[in-house]
Amino acid sequence: MIACEEVVCFQDNLAAEWYILVGGCAGTACVLVFAVFSKIRAKLKPTAIFSVLIASGDAFTDIAFTVQQLRGMSSSFQYVTASLLLIFLIVPTAVSAYQILHALRSPFLDLQRLQDLAAYYAFVLLIALTNMEVLRVLPWLETSATFDGLPDKKLMVRVWLTVMFLEDIPQFGIQLVLTASSGDGGLLAPMSLSFTMVAVVWRGLRLPACEKPGSAMRILP
Repeated sequence: MIACEEVVCFQDNLAAEWYILVGGCAGTACVLVFAVFSKIRAKLKPTAIFSVLIASGDAFTDIAFTVQQLRGMSSSFQYVTASLLLIFLIVPTAVSAYQILHALRSPFLDLQRLQDLAAYYAFVLLIALTNMEVLRVLPWLETSATFDGLPDKKLMVRVWLTVMFLEDIPQFGIQLVLTASSGDGGLLAPMSLSFTMVAVVWRGLRLPACEKPGSAMRILP
């Protein structure tokens, strides 16, 4: 009986975080699979798909870790760090919404395809609020998505700067402090830190690759 109660308690404590993580990553994977293998024919490059998957793991481990910290606050230090984690989720989401509005006004967007599959692309935009890399899946016109899967260099740079300086770097610093000070973040803490490190390195490698002179700003296949 005690063992059963401990299992139920363990599941209750982790349910919200892990449902968010698994559900978010699964939703992103479904978006990619549908875009690549359905009649949409997004023609995403392997590097673009990898960027979306890495960003998805990074975004949803951050969200799950924040939820875990909010549910376990018991000291002033934990209240402050959890509040900071929440701030650096809300602010990037608000900025993402602003960038999405700009993307929807782009002259390179295929409005007909957007209207024909409005329900699907509404889901894409919902995922993009937490992971702007998913904007690559939008129905851009043929041959236009030459800036690392996006049609606009300014949009590409805004996405990169927003994710790096409003999400990745602040979240990584706070998570590192929490993990070093308490050491009881469970599996989510190292997962979130690992995804953030991989995402930062990958984005750092991708941006110079998109700006090679004479390459028409195309990413390498």
